Amino acid sequence: MSRLFLVLLAFVGALMGAGCGGAGSETAASGPAPQTKAEYQATVSRIVSSVSAKYGNLSVDPAKLPANEVADVQTGLRELADELDGVSPPGEVSDLHADYVAGLRAFADELPDLTEKLKAAKDPSAGIDVLLDSESLQQLLRASQGFSEKGYDLELDSGNE
Repeated sequence: MSRLFLVLLAFVGALMGAGCGGAGSETAASGPAPQTKAEYQATVSRIVSSVSAKYGNLSVDPAKLPANEVADVQTGLRELADELDGVSPPGEVSDLHADYVAGLRAFADELPDLTEKLKAAKDPSAGIDVLLDSESLQQLLRASQGFSEKGYDLELDSGNE
């Protein structure tokens, strides 16, 4: 069961790299100007690295995950969502960006229940079913796939292995 949770956390870590951007130029009437693809990808990396550095390694066995660690993960996910919410993504991915930020917030809300269900799963297939039933993870997956389909490489390869 701990392998399944490690896979989940690796998946979420990869998704965290798949949905963010950075501060752009302000326009007088409409707020920040959309970033270019390159700016957006660089900002994603910076934000995710910053939040990951603050909250450290989150790969733990869910059966032994204390409630205060669940709360820390929730705080980290919410902080990531808040930082990403301030980004002005390129227009072609603005809807995906909004979906991703909403998915992070929903996942943070769902995490305590999801962790308990994973702890209660009797075998790996039951744990997989728990993950597949997660609406927030499905939302994050859809957004991640959408970024990939549009040619955005937002996964972090360094520092998370």
